[in-house]
Amino acid sequence: YINRATASFESCVIKDNHVVKPQYSGEGAAIWIGEESNVIVTGTKILNNSLTVNDGDANGAGIYMNWSGDNRLTVTNSIISGNTATPGANYNSRGSGIMIRGGTATIINSTIVDNEVAGTNPMGGGIYVGGDNSPGNSTKLNLFNSIIYGNTPINNQLFMDDFSNVEHSVSYSLIQGADLDDFEDGVFEANPEFLDSTYVLHSRST
Repeated sequence: YINRATASFESCVIKDNHVVKPQYSGEGAAIWIGEESNVIVTGTKILNNSLTVNDGDANGAGIYMNWSGDNRLTVTNSIISGNTATPGANYNSRGSGIMIRGGTATIINSTIVDNEVAGTNPMGGGIYVGGDNSPGNSTKLNLFNSIIYGNTPINNQLFMDDFSNVEHSVSYSLIQGADLDDFEDGVFEANPEFLDSTYVLHSRST
């Protein structure tokens, strides 16, 4: 839980946290970012965390970043995998790997795979980017040299809300199930051919 603070996670493993919320919406089983915060995640694994909400939406099981134009999140050389967001009946889940609702998120050389959102309208199994539509307050995603693959639902792994003030620079990355024309240079879709469950790439895929 990080609010109006700076936090750095370097070479950490954050795994197997299980949050159950009986009512209202729930966010952030592993890392929750409130407002006016700067969070740096480097060489870290965020694995197999689960967020279950019995009567409400479930958002951002791996990393959740709340409404705040002053928030900053930087994820580098990290793996976010196996996180699940399960909402109550007739509710939604968004961004099981990462949910970004405000500020600027920069993701470099990272792997976001095998995360899952459920519910009646699941959005952004890997990453969800939204905003609050307040004047002059856009949400920004910078994504470079990263892999988004195998997240559920397959055709909705990187979701950017068309009705929010969302800006993006997405380049030189592998993204499964996305409209590649929506992004900048070097974005493609292919099987990354991981060598094993550590998500190291096979030699033939480099």
